[in-house]
Amino acid sequence: MTGKAPAPAPLTAAQLAAARTALPEWKRTATVLSRTFTFQDFPAAIAFMADCAPGIQERDHHPEWTNVYDHIVVRLNTHEAKGKVTGRDVEIAKFLDWKFSTI
Repeated sequence: MTGKAPAPAPLTAAQLAAARTALPEWKRTATVLSRTFTFQDFPAAIAFMADCAPGIQERDHHPEWTNVYDHIVVRLNTHEAKGKVTGRDVEIAKFLDWKFSTI
């Protein structure tokens, strides 16, 4: 059998509330999780992105992220869920938080 997996479901209000607790550094709405990471300098910011890339690729769920000098702004939502926040976004946010905590 071939075909795409079903689209992930948007988080419920209760699940969004749980995400607020689990991800205190992240701003949350029904349509986006966002966080700004700040680093010592530009090379450190780019190194973080490069270090995270393999884990993100393994999860097959890619963030919208931008870099300006020592800052990385990450925005997460799921296109297949009509731009809403899903469990996949929470998983990536937790992964990025963990990677950030190790530097």
